[in-house]
Amino acid sequence: MKTVTLFLSFFVLLQFGCSQSNGPSGKELEQTSNTFNAGSDALATFQSAKSNVIVHMFNYPYDRIVGELATLDQAGVAFIQISPPQLSNGGPWWGRYQPLDYRIIDGPLGNESQLKNLIDEAEKRGIGIIADLVLNHMANLGPNFDLSYPPQFVRDTYGVGGLFQASDFKPAYCITEWWNREHVINGRLCGGPGD
Repeated sequence: MKTVTLFLSFFVLLQFGCSQSNGPSGKELEQTSNTFNAGSDALATFQSAKSNVIVHMFNYPYDRIVGELATLDQAGVAFIQISPPQLSNGGPWWGRYQPLDYRIIDGPLGNESQLKNLIDEAEKRGIGIIADLVLNHMANLGPNFDLSYPPQFVRDTYGVGGLFQASDFKPAYCITEWWNREHVINGRLCGGPGD
């Protein structure tokens, strides 16, 4: 069995044209990489720097990244940073940062087999994958869910056991006293009614 190392990253080293929610098109990536073809010296310099180039493909589906690997390789990309892959809360980009279960890779960007395929295909081109992971908190699903994590619907859907129970958490309350250290450290940000 092949072992692949995922590097943890908590910052973005390079953002590569992510103005659209699904990222740039292949044509945009091609145009970007073509800017390095202006002179052979510039291209040689860029390609020799491959070990230093990271592209952050924020919120890109794994299969789409696989489709862009040839262009990224030609552009000299050495690593691709991807959004958090674990099962998370919902479809919007910010949902990737509200994990429901750290053990399950499944969501709007792809599932475990699609992620493995991305890693394998990138490795064939000498490109590494950096996965952003969220390990310091979990999703707040609102008052209709208890604090059993993962929630019962996740345990039923994926056939996994629970990780945490309500007794593993401090009482939930919204931060209302921003000058109070206890509130800021142990409270939570609250949105609106019912949060």
